Amino acid sequence: MGTTTTGTGTTGTGTTGTTTTTAPSSSNFGSSITSSPHGVATASISGTQLLYDFNQTPDKFRAAKRNVESFRASEKTTELSVLLSVRQAFFTAREDKALVYVAQETLQNETKHVTQVRGFVAAGTQPEIALATELTNFGNDRVALITAQNNYEIAKAQLNQAAGLVGGTDYDVGDETVPPLGDEDQPLDVLARKGLAARPEMIVLARQREAQEATLGSARGGYGPTIAAAGGVTDYGVALDQLVRRQAELRFAPTGDVADRI
Repeated sequence: MGTTTTGTGTTGTGTTGTTTTTAPSSSNFGSSITSSPHGVATASISGTQLLYDFNQTPDKFRAAKRNVESFRASEKTTELSVLLSVRQAFFTAREDKALVYVAQETLQNETKHVTQVRGFVAAGTQPEIALATELTNFGNDRVALITAQNNYEIAKAQLNQAAGLVGGTDYDVGDETVPPLGDEDQPLDVLARKGLAARPEMIVLARQREAQEATLGSARGGYGPTIAAAGGVTDYGVALDQLVRRQAELRFAPTGDVADRI
């Protein structure tokens, strides 16, 4: 609302308006109030209501909805990809942990063999080369244990990275397993169809295609006119509190390229 002061008096004007858009209809409403120092005051309300636009608005709405579904499927794809990476890293670390135990047991057994062979050599029942061979095996087993321990630490670091964990590797992975799926015993072609139907990547492609089809349909609807109803009521008077004369109007009119050529 605003006012201006001149040498002949004060003029006040005010306008209000709201716009509402839904599918498949679109509405636009507004109102205005004016007064002047010349003894003329008006108050008016006008609006337009979309009636039909050859499915432009519904197709746009459907395209937007399919795009939202596509984005959600893309989010699910990322989620499953991260989950798969974490599981792969976990089972790799679990495997390397088991290899550490195997290397430790191998080194313990080799330690016992070295002690036995050392006794045999001291007793003269075996040659010196037998002890040298066992010591070489013992050294190789120690190297294998160190390698297995390093691989286990690397696997845990990769697990931290895949899971987004910030911290060290001073922990041991558990021995949890993933239970078998109930559909594992079904034929391969059945599993393939189920897998393709459930993969979010396929849903992304399908929703993107449907969104493009809806956008194309909306563009085709633009060849036709947009039919809308427009109306308004205006009151006139010598003052805003003395509005007595009323003028009302209601019309149906096409708009768009076709209407411009008529």
